[in-house]
Amino acid sequence: PTIISRSLVLRFNRYKKDEIQQIIEQKGMIPKDYIIKLSKGNPLTAQNIYNQEYQYYREVAFEILNKTYKAHFAEIKFFEELYDKFENTDILFEILTSVIRDIIVYKITKKVDLIFNADKIDFIVEFSKKHTLPRFFNMISDIIEIEKYKEGNVVSSNIADLLFLKLSGGK
Repeated sequence: PTIISRSLVLRFNRYKKDEIQQIIEQKGMIPKDYIIKLSKGNPLTAQNIYNQEYQYYREVAFEILNKTYKAHFAEIKFFEELYDKFENTDILFEILTSVIRDIIVYKITKKVDLIFNADKIDFIVEFSKKHTLPRFFNMISDIIEIEKYKEGNVVSSNIADLLFLKLSGGK
């Protein structure tokens, strides 16, 4: 009770879109709609998204989703080689989750203005037609489950195999 009586709750609000845009411009970067949306009101996140590594992982995430649709088992080597190159798989899992989130939001609402990855609207709209809503929910849950294996020191090629199998519809 003594500690609680001396505690103070501080609430930090997220920045608004125009504030994020202004901060990005002050840093000498060109504000892009999708980066502002993906930052979710955090200026540091917005700056990190401009990072070349993040952009590379982002392109790879879209390629992974594209390759897993009606994938052939022979493509599993692609995933293993790709996964071994990654130093920061957290970014990959974060991006995959955000893209599938966008697909789910679009599939439910049909509103493109709610999509965070606004520069990839065509991909998201087309990909939303390839699976059912429950399948996309399963993809999100599979990604969250697989992400936990990294903490358990599971061999990266096994994680890549599991990611491939789950995203391509395997059980």
